[in-house]
Amino acid sequence: HHLTATVVGRPAWTPGQCRIGGAMEFSNRGAFINCGAEPEFDFRDGMTLSAWIKVREFNKRSQAIVTKGDTGWRLQRLRESGMVEFCFNTAASGEGSEKHLVSVASKRKVDDGQWHHVLGLSDGHRAALYVDGEMEASADAKPIAQNTAPLMIGCNPPPSFGKRFEGWIDDVRLYGYGLGEAEVK
Repeated sequence: HHLTATVVGRPAWTPGQCRIGGAMEFSNRGAFINCGAEPEFDFRDGMTLSAWIKVREFNKRSQAIVTKGDTGWRLQRLRESGMVEFCFNTAASGEGSEKHLVSVASKRKVDDGQWHHVLGLSDGHRAALYVDGEMEASADAKPIAQNTAPLMIGCNPPPSFGKRFEGWIDDVRLYGYGLGEAEVK
């Protein structure tokens, strides 16, 4: 879509610490990428979000990998564990209906200093989380809530700036639909 992101702080470009071509090294001291609040990032009926990550340290609750705020969607550390989760708020479907949180979390830790491919998806009916090509969890899902928060890599928009990522992120990909099993693999 020819969108431009803004690099904030001083993440390091590390061509030798990567999976594909080069990776951004983030520290929780202030480095992140702000991709803006473009309407192309409002995935209501389906989305897939994937990234290669190498965690240096999980030292903050719900550290952000790629997020669109606490009221939208996010790929992040699962609370205070060594696992990751893909979660999103659902859109209210009509008067009197309520939004709720859909969360799918990994069963195995990713904070082992190794590269891991993490992928969250929703097709409007089902949400799933994959780690290294294997499904870790799935859940029933409804359409994703929209918000005005910017998409950020390595950080969660305000008021959650304390959730910065500590490690490397490479090859972030977004799709406007939920990938099928064969595409994920």
